[in-house]
Amino acid sequence: MKKLQYIFGFLLMVSISFTAFASNDSDNISETEIRKDAELVKVYPNPFASSLNLELGWNTEESTTVRIFNIIGKQIFLKEFEPSSLSIHVDTKEFEKGIYFVEVKNGNYMDTQRIIKK
Repeated sequence: MKKLQYIFGFLLMVSISFTAFASNDSDNISETEIRKDAELVKVYPNPFASSLNLELGWNTEESTTVRIFNIIGKQIFLKEFEPSSLSIHVDTKEFEKGIYFVEVKNGNYMDTQRIIKK
């Protein structure tokens, strides 16, 4: 019986500690908000061949900057688009086959996605 009390006490302490840790709201960012932000930029097709399309899920007064980096971090594409641009087309015929990262920045928002040239 005493062993059972120790186990129950331990489980209660772990439960209280976990609840206190999980309820710490210092960042004020929820997982749902992160998922919603991740859906603001759609990059397709992926893998891509001769062109890449970006669909932007916002309408702001600020311009959008698109940068593409190769796998070793060298910037190979940079262009700033007008605030009204919600659909962006990038010609990728000159890109070599491989893995790239596309970075989209608009105001305080920034998203980076991995893309593959086939």
